[in-house]
Amino acid sequence: MLLYSLLLTILYLITINITSIANESQLSFGIKLQKTHALYYENGIIAEYSSSAFLGNKFHSGFSYITSRFGSAFNSNALKQDNFLFHTSYTFLKKAILNPFIKLNAGFIVADYQSPLFVDIDNTMPLTSMDLGLSYTPNNPLKAQFSLGCNIITSDGTSGVGTVYPLYFNIIIMWNILK
Repeated sequence: MLLYSLLLTILYLITINITSIANESQLSFGIKLQKTHALYYENGIIAEYSSSAFLGNKFHSGFSYITSRFGSAFNSNALKQDNFLFHTSYTFLKKAILNPFIKLNAGFIVADYQSPLFVDIDNTMPLTSMDLGLSYTPNNPLKAQFSLGCNIITSDGTSGVGTVYPLYFNIIIMWNILK
């Protein structure tokens, strides 16, 4: 009987701990709209996680997939390209409605030239970029981010994908599914 009570107490404490971590952690999914300065619109999806146990939900990490297929290349002859990015970000204020952040992105881009004429041109290249922006959280599960980004690695088309320009703008809308 004592062993049974001890086991129930341990399970209860584990349940309370998991519940409190889930209530304080954030797992958000959403859409990402990106406009490269003087070039393409690219849209896609984003997932992001932060834990209250690590820097009190100020540090976020995630993944995004954006593509011109859902932007400028939709029903047009624009170049179809896919971006796969991992990111880490840091928000500066704890629970502010308007919160500045910095984000570092790393990943790669794949261009689909759709013609054998371009077989000698590079269709992939690494991506590294940094964003500075504001995160707006009017209510707890909903978050919108607005940022200006700069690609650290760019290309003019002689090597790498020629559509990776230095400046871009982001609008991200996410929903925290743990709230």
